Amino acid sequence: MTKLNGVNVIIPAIATISYNGVNYVQSEEAAVKGDIIRIADDEGASDLTDGAYYEVNRVDSAGDPQITDDDGDNYDTARLDEDFVVFKRPETESPTEPSAAPTSIPTSLTTTLPSDYVIHAGSVYTKESRKANVGETVIIIANMTHHAFEVGSTTVIQELFRGNERVRGEDRANGWLSDKCYAVITPAESITLGGTVYNVEKRKAAVGDVILAIGSSGDGRYVAGDIGRTTDSHGIPDVTWNNGKENAISESRYVVLVPVVSAQQVSYVEVKRKANVGERIRIVNPTMSMNMYDKGSEFTVKRVDSDRTGDLRVDIGGNERLIVYLEYVVLEPAKIAAEPAEPERLKVGEYARVLTAEKDVVKGAIVRIEEDDRDSVPFKGRDISGTNEWDWFRPTQIERVSPAEVEAVRKQAEKSALKVAELAKWSAIGRKVGEIKAGDMVRVLNPLGSSLEIGEITTVVTPDGTDSPDVRHKGGGTRYAEVELIAPVESLFSAK
Repeated sequence: MTKLNGVNVIIPAIATISYNGVNYVQSEEAAVKGDIIRIADDEGASDLTDGAYYEVNRVDSAGDPQITDDDGDNYDTARLDEDFVVFKRPETESPTEPSAAPTSIPTSLTTTLPSDYVIHAGSVYTKESRKANVGETVIIIANMTHHAFEVGSTTVIQELFRGNERVRGEDRANGWLSDKCYAVITPAESITLGGTVYNVEKRKAAVGDVILAIGSSGDGRYVAGDIGRTTDSHGIPDVTWNNGKENAISESRYVVLVPVVSAQQVSYVEVKRKANVGERIRIVNPTMSMNMYDKGSEFTVKRVDSDRTGDLRVDIGGNERLIVYLEYVVLEPAKIAAEPAEPERLKVGEYARVLTAEKDVVKGAIVRIEEDDRDSVPFKGRDISGTNEWDWFRPTQIERVSPAEVEAVRKQAEKSALKVAELAKWSAIGRKVGEIKAGDMVRVLNPLGSSLEIGEITTVVTPDGTDSPDVRHKGGGTRYAEVELIAPVESLFSAK
């Protein structure tokens, strides 16, 4: 924003000004984003107006406020020869309500890096409670063996004593360490904050990214381990930290934390409420757009107006634009479905169902995996149903089956084999399975109420096409009985 017009001095004695209906009070504190500064009457800068007021757009990594000059360009106040005067909103200098603190970072995130992790040599490490080995780096967490290391310092283990009951670091004079005195640290590719896993990426942050400071500013504005969200990514990013502070940070002093979730999985619900810095909004009623945005346009909130009306500022084409409360809804992430786990690769010896009809093995058959050559068609599978057919399959052409399914197929195969054997046995004597003829020698299985005895051997007199023919009775005559064949008539012979 260029030179501010309409700034009125309303209480000269205590240097209070008013702009757009909001009062600002002169302050000795350093300027922050949203403050107003007054240029000295005798500054003489060619692209600023002496004695004029300008709004602070951001503060760079050196702590210098950045403003927009009369030509519409960014102006670094470090170039000023004379001191400028800072004016702050009263609630900015002396907040009286806990709710006045920025809420741009999700409440699930902590203010600083959890104690399970540590920043070391500009990188994020995970702390592991275990005994160290030679060559591993440890961080000192206690002094229980009268060693000379400082708690919080790190050392690389050089020597073990009694296995690794005691270890000694680079400076041997500092003494031995027990595993109660240190934690092993290993590089962290991801960290967990508030139940969400974040990948750690070393790159330039975009607006809305969650970042973790891996270095300190030197003047207390931020320290290694602070967590925040970027609100402006032009040049050196502006950050709203989760402790309420706002300032800029150079790229070498932070890493980006990326939630582990695929972009296509993220869905949002529209909520009508006042937005916070860093949140995503959608335009639903573009009454103040001046053709700069339409219904359905989405933006990330760059700044929230101090009057708590819900009006806010977004970045459109590199410039801050006002969005009023009645124009937008907040986009809140909907519940994210867990990404389905990739199925475990089939192993040799396991079983799978054939899903395609384009193979020598019929579709639906169960095959045993005999080979996996890791090629594009890697699996050799053999049908277990008794056909002995086999073929090669792609991973998408077969699916793993349960042991119960395999057992069911095996039992069915056994039954089929028995049927085949039974058919072969009867075919060998020129009969259908179970066919009984007159003169066959049979054994009684069920006398069906007659005086025949179970197990009695007799001969068939009159077959009726069932397994219960009319058989000869030992007392004379015939009786019906359920029987089984012992010897077909064709195999019997008479010695006469």
